[in-house]
Amino acid sequence: MKNVLFATTALVGFAGVAFAQDAGVSLSGSAEMGITYENIDDPAGDSETAVFHNDIDVTFTLSGATDNGLTFGATIDLDEVGDGDNLDFENSVFVSGAFGTLSMGDIDGAYDRALSNIHAGGLSDEADVASGTTGFDGLAPEILRYDYAFGPVVLSASLGLEDQMPLNDEAGGSSNGDLTDNVYGLGIAYGGDFGAATLDLGAGIQYTELMGEEAYVYGGSATVGFGSFEVIGVVEVFDTDSASASATDGESYGISGAYNTGPWEFALGYEFSDFGMDRDVVQGYVTYDLGGGAEIVSAASWVDSGGVETTRAGFGLGFSF
Repeated sequence: MKNVLFATTALVGFAGVAFAQDAGVSLSGSAEMGITYENIDDPAGDSETAVFHNDIDVTFTLSGATDNGLTFGATIDLDEVGDGDNLDFENSVFVSGAFGTLSMGDIDGAYDRALSNIHAGGLSDEADVASGTTGFDGLAPEILRYDYAFGPVVLSASLGLEDQMPLNDEAGGSSNGDLTDNVYGLGIAYGGDFGAATLDLGAGIQYTELMGEEAYVYGGSATVGFGSFEVIGVVEVFDTDSASASATDGESYGISGAYNTGPWEFALGYEFSDFGMDRDVVQGYVTYDLGGGAEIVSAASWVDSGGVETTRAGFGLGFSF
């Protein structure tokens, strides 16, 4: 998932603005500058790097409403990548009414929409290395999702097509060589306030075929907030019929906590997974809000995967506009 500290997100969609009332266009963005460090302790050979990091993200959001009460919108996210000469384009579309909300594009599937992630952040995702809540979403580059809310409960269903080629809308190619069926997802989420406490629950299941073999992921999450404290727990189980597929059988357990006091925010998380080999992750961040959309952030993580230890750390400034 993207960095929760500096990423700008929106539920989006597009339809004929010329036929809409109350149509609008807004512009938002974010920027980062700092330094990021990585050390890999590998019996086959160690490596160590430290580089400057800067990133710019610009989001255009379109919105409108029809005469009979439908609302619709769209976003396109322009993210600088590579040497700064290239842009990564992400976009999505939605239309909403009494029937629910239908969304399409670079969005979460129903499984990922229902479940929470453990706390994550960093300038260059230094504290966003936990592997949970992926749910096969990345195998299909374009997702169609339907959401229906009644009270505090949201039901979701999603579809990612096997033959959807990345970066365009043409058929005839595969988004992933291992993917041999569409990606189907279901999710349910609940959010409620109980006096001074809040509770968010999510559960979901996702199915596809990898190299001709059935593959499932199912899991649940719980988020409990009380005043300045928040705790998130996530459990996921991957079940595949083929050990040679890109996702093998395994389980993932994650827990994290965050504390906010004045301009300060502190977060720390742990995840254990056993996809072919045991993997331990510790990640955390500290931020200080300077006001006016500026923030100081420091983040770090440690990963032990099959005896290879990777340490990442970063420090710098984040700006939102």
